[in-house]
Amino acid sequence: MTRFQVAVTKGQICRLNALVLVGVLFVLASVAYAERTNLPEERNFGMALPGGKCRVSPLLKWTKPEKWAWIQICEGQIADFNEHLNGRLDPRNPTHDDKWSKARTLTSDFLETILLHEPFRSAIPRRGVRISGAYFPNSIDLSDASIERPLRLAQSRFKSQVDMLRLRTPTFISLEGSKFDKELNMNSASVGGHLFMRRAEFDEVGLREAKIGNQLDVEGAAFKGKLDMEAVSTGGNLLMRDAEFNKVVLRRAKIGGQLGIVGSTFKGKLAMDSASVGGALFMGDGESDDGESDDGESDDGESDDGVLRETKFDEVVLRGAKISGQLSMVGAAFTGKLDMGSVSIGGSLIMRDAEFNEVVLLGAKISDQLDMDGAAFTGKLDMEAVSTGDSLLMKDAEFNKVVLRGAKISGQLSMVGSTFTGKLYMDSVSIGSSLFMRDEESDEVVLRETEFDEVVLRGAKISGQLDMDGATFTGKLDMETVSTGDSLLMKNAEFNEVVLRGAKIGDQLSMVGSTFTGKLYMDSVSIGSNLFMRKADFGSPANLIFLSIGSGLDARGATLRGLDLTGSKIKGDLWLGPVNQTDIEWKGYTDENGDCQSPKLTLRNTSVGVLQDTTGTWPDHLEREFEGFTYDRLGGLGERGSSWFIKWLEKDESYSPQPYRYLVHTLRTVGYADMADDILFASLERERGQLNLSQLKWWKLLGLMVLVCGWQFFLAFLGLVLVLTIIGTAILRIAKESNRRSMKLGFWYSLDMLLPIIRLRERHYTDVDLNTWAKYCFYIHKILGYVLIFFVLAWLSGRLEEWGRAIFDSM
Repeated sequence: MTRFQVAVTKGQICRLNALVLVGVLFVLASVAYAERTNLPEERNFGMALPGGKCRVSPLLKWTKPEKWAWIQICEGQIADFNEHLNGRLDPRNPTHDDKWSKARTLTSDFLETILLHEPFRSAIPRRGVRISGAYFPNSIDLSDASIERPLRLAQSRFKSQVDMLRLRTPTFISLEGSKFDKELNMNSASVGGHLFMRRAEFDEVGLREAKIGNQLDVEGAAFKGKLDMEAVSTGGNLLMRDAEFNKVVLRRAKIGGQLGIVGSTFKGKLAMDSASVGGALFMGDGESDDGESDDGESDDGESDDGVLRETKFDEVVLRGAKISGQLSMVGAAFTGKLDMGSVSIGGSLIMRDAEFNEVVLLGAKISDQLDMDGAAFTGKLDMEAVSTGDSLLMKDAEFNKVVLRGAKISGQLSMVGSTFTGKLYMDSVSIGSSLFMRDEESDEVVLRETEFDEVVLRGAKISGQLDMDGATFTGKLDMETVSTGDSLLMKNAEFNEVVLRGAKIGDQLSMVGSTFTGKLYMDSVSIGSNLFMRKADFGSPANLIFLSIGSGLDARGATLRGLDLTGSKIKGDLWLGPVNQTDIEWKGYTDENGDCQSPKLTLRNTSVGVLQDTTGTWPDHLEREFEGFTYDRLGGLGERGSSWFIKWLEKDESYSPQPYRYLVHTLRTVGYADMADDILFASLERERGQLNLSQLKWWKLLGLMVLVCGWQFFLAFLGLVLVLTIIGTAILRIAKESNRRSMKLGFWYSLDMLLPIIRLRERHYTDVDLNTWAKYCFYIHKILGYVLIFFVLAWLSGRLEEWGRAIFDSM
């Protein structure tokens, strides 16, 4: 190599080194300049400035729609294919199915790339990915993805399955107005903000154990398949208004706010057992205030139609659910069973004007009132052991079979104007205030009748009054051992069989103007005040034995087939007189065997303060029903005479001296001595008239003689009988009649013929026929025996009269 060539080569190397040095200096200067002008850091380098162009170019492999969509998203705009293609498609409109072209098509890879990979992920602006009117023909897999920006896929069509299993995002996700032909799987997903699914259409949706930081909104959506939200958790509200559902599972769900299902339709089962709602639960046609706002985005031109849709359910299970606020079902329709057993409600349960089939509220706990006014129940309503903090309102409603056994109602229970076509079980119910079962009235105009079939109130405890005025009971009314703190009102009502056995009424019991077509059992009833039975009609004998009344019993103007007051204690007046000139009416009746029976009044061992009665107020016949009847005073004594009282006591066809003696004592006490004497003589005359020689036993007569007349009279009577008997015996021997028959005629035959009150041997009267003059002697013998007995009875009656007078004079 020449020296010249070596020199040239060294020069080239120097120039090359100089160029490298200049390049390094240029780079260092550029970095320094960038720091001085605050350019974005490397992790945000691709994000477009507000109003600026996208700094991250789309991938070359992307399709034209995907490239366009990315530029829109990157620049902070909505990638709206409807606007871009000048044609709005509705994913839920079947006529638009064949119009979803490749011009709208996006892929799962595209979504995954921009959401999860750099530099696209960092280039997404703060308002997130907003796509509208897109078409996703293939499945989308975003399972286990972590998304930092909001995701909004609105008004789009998803032909295949969408998998967001365990997806996590601190912001919100919106699927408003879209249609999903296949399953949407968001099980165990975690969304820090809202999850919007409004006005979308879904096949099967999985949200099991999903966690939504704010509200979950499916308002106006349609779910053709199962919606599985078991154990879902929301920090805010769950809004399911104006939507269409098939089978829905909300079992063990935890809703932080309220749950609104207003205006929706459920064609399948709604399972909400053990769910927990932090606010109110709305399941009716009323409006609810959710108190939440959305993300501020537009609703793509969608607006409410202003039509209030009816809420319809098939089978609903709320067993064991806990509702912190109220539960409203106003105006809803339940075609299947509604199971709310053991539900716990922090506010009121409102079921007004709704339609139900079978309803179970067994063991439910309601902190406020339970309102069923105007509702219709075609199936059984089971409210056994239900508990309410306030009133239970069942007014103007229609019920079939109702079970309220063991229920605890802190306030009142009102059934005014309702109809019960099946049995009503209210045994052992506890009511803190009053029970109203009357007709609804306004200014004396009946608005609606209250009708019941069979009613069981056995053992019920009602702190206030029990009001049945104007109601109709076509079946048995069982109020055995019922207890009321106030009155029991049964006025102007219609009853069949009524059982009030052992009831305790704190104040009055009124049956004024009512009709009882069946039996009335009121034995052992305790009434604090009065018992009013005025103008009532009793189709069968009324059983009021062992009744205890703190004041009076008023039966004036009533129609009675019988009245049994055995052993009753009435501290006040017993009224059996007329009302408005209408006397009490006693009517016969037909018993269970079809036999006609006369009306019967029983006052055996009855105690009355004041007996108030007038002529015509007693039945025509009594049978041992005055025995033991006592009273302190007699009303209207000055208007009656001795004959009135005598006729009154003679109504008891079976004589007993006690009613006469007590009346004599009462009359003497108030100064009516002459009238008392008349009653006493009437008693003795009846007693003497009751003696029937054919039925009186000879040994009883002898014993009475010894007791009343003394031994001297008795021995004189025996001596006379003995003398006459011996004379008869002698006549038989003289006439030689004693040996003419197969039997010997002597002393005992003579005694048998003498006394008509004894009959020693029947053959003396059938086989003996005296043929001699002795038979005429025995004619005289028999006549002397009748004369002897006549004087004995006359003596005995006189001594009894003196004895009775002495007894009553000493009283």
